Amino acid sequence: AGVCRAACVCRAWRSASEAPDVWRQGDLSRCRGLVTDAALRQLSRRLRHARVLDLSDCDRVTDTGVEALLSCEGWLPLPFSKTEKDEWDRTADDHGLAQAWYGREVVVKENRFRVYGFGCDDHGRQIVKGRTGSGQEVIVSLQCVRDVLRGAPALDPDEAPNRLAPAWVLERVSISGCKLVTIRGARMFESTAAVVEGLPGPVTICVEAEGDIAHRRLIFFKIRGNQPLKRLLRAYLQSAILQYPEVPLDFYFEDRVVYAHDTAQALGLRDASVLKATLPRMRVLVCGVLSLTRRGSVEVTVRASEPTSAIVKAYQLKVNDASPIRLSSSCYHFVPICGERSPVQYGWGHGQVVYAFPTESEQRQLMPGCSGGIWVPMAGAQPEADRE
Repeated sequence: AGVCRAACVCRAWRSASEAPDVWRQGDLSRCRGLVTDAALRQLSRRLRHARVLDLSDCDRVTDTGVEALLSCEGWLPLPFSKTEKDEWDRTADDHGLAQAWYGREVVVKENRFRVYGFGCDDHGRQIVKGRTGSGQEVIVSLQCVRDVLRGAPALDPDEAPNRLAPAWVLERVSISGCKLVTIRGARMFESTAAVVEGLPGPVTICVEAEGDIAHRRLIFFKIRGNQPLKRLLRAYLQSAILQYPEVPLDFYFEDRVVYAHDTAQALGLRDASVLKATLPRMRVLVCGVLSLTRRGSVEVTVRASEPTSAIVKAYQLKVNDASPIRLSSSCYHFVPICGERSPVQYGWGHGQVVYAFPTESEQRQLMPGCSGGIWVPMAGAQPEADRE
């Protein structure tokens, strides 16, 4: 932050602030509140000279900012496998190259790439294989790369000079406290061959099913602190043996909705933290019948796993009337809905319409034609809901 402020003093100070040696130690933890993805994108050209980068507690930085930082000119990813590294170490001496030159950046005829292996072309000539920042394969003669790495100039003065890439290497990165940097962002830093510090350790998380929606009520999972919960949620759906597999589940942690892209570190999950798995909320339209008609239609929201008695409580709370009511799926005939069964057991969906009747004693006082819990319309009579 001090270097950036000094750059605003005058042109000379601005020129001095852009010197590569000034940015060898990129400590951004002191201004953590100002470090965002956009800030990393603006500083990418200066930070490309950094050997040590400290992003500790920069909790506004995400994988997008890491990608923007590493996509600047100067940083090439190192997308190589351990097998390729072992092969290089085994054969580098035989080809006159050092093991330490694995992944070294070179520029040959304006093509900038990292060297990672050996081979032969169709004519039996020895070649060196490399990859560009976009992952494109490059094949160059072994002698040419050997000369470049040993510091020899280009053979043809008319061609673009073959040379080593800028002599800097990102050696160490600290992302301790970067809650929004997932394992994807950490692997981006690791692809530069840097040592990444502050990686969160694994945590054991318990997923608990609410009600009878699953045959296995408690399932424990072990996951990295910066790994998105997408795989965990998918694994739970496959192993819980759900009672209603066609209905999607919602996951909560301390009344906060858990999404697939969230990480354990971002949610503040620790060992033995519990995620709640429950059926989603659904809207039910309750229409009053007889004396309840004056209240009109009332929309309530309940969980699909709750008993239908929860609809009654929500209805009473919304109309501010604690009078007992019964629910029915028919307007003209009282077909009672059991209060212990859940909406999902009835096969209800969003916008389900049910009818609220008074209790049996009140119904007899209001309508003498009511018998046995079933209201039969009298001659010339209509339900109050249908009257004009």
